[in-house]
Amino acid sequence: MRRALSEVKQLLELKELAKQKEVELERKKESLRQVHRKKLDLISQIKKINEEIRLEIEKRDELNQKVKSIKEEISKTLVELQKIKSDMKERDATVSKLKREAPMSESEAKRRLAELEWRLVTEPLNPKVESSVVSEIEHLRAVLSLYDKAEKISNSSEACSEKAKELKAKLDELRSIQKASREQANAHHKKYLEMRDRRKALSAELEKVRNEEIRLSEEKDALFMELVKCDAQAHLIASALKMRKEQERFERRKGEWELKNRVANEIAEKLKRGERLSFDELKIYYEVFGGQGLLH
Repeated sequence: MRRALSEVKQLLELKELAKQKEVELERKKESLRQVHRKKLDLISQIKKINEEIRLEIEKRDELNQKVKSIKEEISKTLVELQKIKSDMKERDATVSKLKREAPMSESEAKRRLAELEWRLVTEPLNPKVESSVVSEIEHLRAVLSLYDKAEKISNSSEACSEKAKELKAKLDELRSIQKASREQANAHHKKYLEMRDRRKALSAELEKVRNEEIRLSEEKDALFMELVKCDAQAHLIASALKMRKEQERFERRKGEWELKNRVANEIAEKLKRGERLSFDELKIYYEVFGGQGLLH
């Protein structure tokens, strides 16, 4: 009896403990669900940042390539400008040389030529003087041809100067675009570095959350096993109590049946002796022997 009471008490304690474990297990599952949702949110954020980083790198590299292309174009333009400047320098040197070769100024040569041509037309000159005048006129014309040549070179040099101005303007524009592109590339690179640091922080947080998820999952599994153990122990105790109860019922019925058999046999002896039976005795007799006893 004491053993049965002890087992009933233990069974009740196990059931109460199982309820507590179920509540604790449900709380652990809820904590695990929250951590799992946080993990998914962090993964989503990292994926988004990865895409933004990819775009920033793409824009940065595109701008850096543009800067590189502009640098190459600037180099080509500088070579072209240097060539034009060198050509202009050569032209200026040629003009200076031509003017140095001239024995007099252009205005003086033109004035003297006009005088001689007028004299040749208006004055009667003897052959010797005329020959001298003609010779000087040819010389003056040769001098003026030097100035004509110098003027043509100067005119062509002006065209080169205009071209040089265009190239300088082009260089200024290219350098301005290059500077703006480099600044934009640096801005995208800076943003990329910021996002990379942000991703690093999120990845570290994700690692902690994953470890937390593993820990909670292990604790959940441990609680589940404890609950299973409680249920198993409770089942064993309940089964033992049931079996003992059934055994006791069986023993009780067995005792009752043996008693009835003994009483029935005594009643059968009374029948043999021809003694009168009471209603209860007949009831016991028929319960044990049925109708066969009367024919015995």
